[in-house]
Amino acid sequence: MRLSRHFIFALLSALLLACLAAPADARNRNTRSSQRQPSSYCTVSQRCAYFTYDATSGTVLEQLEPDKKIHPASLTKLMTAYLLFEALEKRQISLTDRIRVSSHASDMPALKLGLRPGDTIQVEDALEAVTVRSANDAAVMIAEAISGSEEAFARRMTLKAHEIGMNRTTFRNASGLPDDAQVTSARDMATLAYRVLTDYPKYRRYFGMTEANVSGRTIEGHNRLLNSGVVQGGKTGYIRDSGYNLVAWTEREGRLVIGSIFGGNSASARDAKLTALLDSSYRKLGGLALPAVGQSPYSQAPLPRAKPANVSDLIENVSPGLSEAVAVTNASSAPVATEPLMPDNVKETDFGQLTVASSTFSTSWAIQVGAYKDVAQAQQALQAATRRAPELLATAYPRALVTNTTLGDLYRAQLIGLNERAARSACDVLTKQGMQCLTMPPGNQPS
Repeated sequence: MRLSRHFIFALLSALLLACLAAPADARNRNTRSSQRQPSSYCTVSQRCAYFTYDATSGTVLEQLEPDKKIHPASLTKLMTAYLLFEALEKRQISLTDRIRVSSHASDMPALKLGLRPGDTIQVEDALEAVTVRSANDAAVMIAEAISGSEEAFARRMTLKAHEIGMNRTTFRNASGLPDDAQVTSARDMATLAYRVLTDYPKYRRYFGMTEANVSGRTIEGHNRLLNSGVVQGGKTGYIRDSGYNLVAWTEREGRLVIGSIFGGNSASARDAKLTALLDSSYRKLGGLALPAVGQSPYSQAPLPRAKPANVSDLIENVSPGLSEAVAVTNASSAPVATEPLMPDNVKETDFGQLTVASSTFSTSWAIQVGAYKDVAQAQQALQAATRRAPELLATAYPRALVTNTTLGDLYRAQLIGLNERAARSACDVLTKQGMQCLTMPPGNQPS
């Protein structure tokens, strides 16, 4: 009987100790478990990326694998809209035109307007459906209206992407629906947003709308950062392979910051991360000087010089009278660009105002390195471009071509009098150094 009592006492003591220890062990396990829980906005490493930069100075502010190839999802529609803006400006189509719903467009999965084959809709309604609601059928309708088929339009999208410096981007459709070959990068999407804002500023309002009236019914957007006022414009996107994406822009105290983010685990996680990145970006800008009053908020200051490539053999067959102006450089000296000579048949009446006596420039290539509200900013961009690619651009003639827009005069910074190889190579050099660059073939530039 005594042994039995000792045995029972020992058993009860062991159980008591086990009960006392259990909470501590559980707490330790919970602590270890919480430490293993993902704290990042993105936990699938192959799709995590972001990029923010100051469009006023060209300064990169925050980045995580900005050149990683990732699926764009509905950010694709930024390029769809960009090409529509281009077609509108060339008067190939108008906002009041009516476009027809094809069977292909009608078959698109949601999100969509749900129109039936044969229905028609105004171009502006389709544009608002794309920018506000991300309607896939509306994106296809725009593509077919411009290029005849979505496939042809996608090829045009890719060509335009490479033309404006989006070198890691390939498009396969107008909507962003899943396609293994459709890829982009965080830097490329920020570049596209910059081009939307600077090339077609009067259309930027479409990416700042929170709702629209389309074909008699109200549609609401789902960009919560736009609804809350954190950003002034942007485009959301999601497919399973990319996570939750967003490209957006905001302007505070005269500085425009553009950000792109990929791979969010949820829309709220993505939004919170981009908000933090934008706040951090503006804190970094606190010590940098603001642009002078009246200067363009979308200018680019010179970036650090890079050693020029040995590409002097690309400067050939340029406009007569320019060959004497080639800069002389070597590996031990900084690039030096001489003042380009103006051909005898070109007379300058004012900066950007040229009288051309022959087809010298109408038969040559050019590049454009931005459009600015201030002529001084355009001049700075031209000087910066020449410094960064002296062996290619020292012979080019710089001009700031004034263009009247609904927002006033814009000065398009162009370097003209090049051959195709020099123009394309110059844009490759400039885009790798962070500048915007557009090649302009003969016949695509006013003289």
